Amino acid sequence: MILYFFLITLLGFLPSLIWLSFYLRKDIHPEPKEMVIKIFILGMGSAVLAAFLGILLLDFSESINLPFFFSLFFQVFVAVALIEEIAKYLPVRFFVLNDPEFDEPIDAMIYMIISGLGFAALENILFLLRSALAGEAFFGTLIVLFGRFISATFLHALASANIGYFLALSILKRRKRIFYFVLGILLSTTLHGIYNFAIKINEDKIWHISEQILLISAGVLLFLVFLTFFQFKKIKKLKSVCEV
Repeated sequence: MILYFFLITLLGFLPSLIWLSFYLRKDIHPEPKEMVIKIFILGMGSAVLAAFLGILLLDFSESINLPFFFSLFFQVFVAVALIEEIAKYLPVRFFVLNDPEFDEPIDAMIYMIISGLGFAALENILFLLRSALAGEAFFGTLIVLFGRFISATFLHALASANIGYFLALSILKRRKRIFYFVLGILLSTTLHGIYNFAIKINEDKIWHISEQILLISAGVLLFLVFLTFFQFKKIKKLKSVCEV
């Protein structure tokens, strides 16, 4: 049994590690392995912080008896999406921005992706452990893992990349620093929230069109794919940020 849960834990890392190897190739000046590991682990820690704050906000929303759809909006967009996006930013804010290794704009996107994938790794492990504890067959657990590989893990990486892009702009364009940073957080939060909203409606069968509304979450992922592709192309043309 212990060996089984150990295997489940290792599998939980797999989607994040696959996406991490893909995105690290985007940086022509590879980041130090020590920094990559540190931010990945801190990203995992940020998931614990997000879960704790999310629970507090969920309890708060229930205590004030908001109307159903206001409560749903608050839970999905604030207690989950906003808290998670800010949590993934914190490791980069406190352990990357003032580090000498942070010396080019693309680093902001790369390190945000690393933090996001660390966050997703812990989420994956917890989902898989819950599935195993519920008596799910190993094949069913693999299906859950594959689903998170192409959806939730990918979403965390892309939403974090978007914040990283606007973070780089906020550093380069000092007069609009707050504007670009807030824009990045709000855009990622909005897209993340829309994705979660569609998933929530489908899971809870709130509307009869719940299955069709899943296309919205797929649309969010597709939009983020093209957005991140465009941002990577553009950020490579920006000047160095080594003076920061």
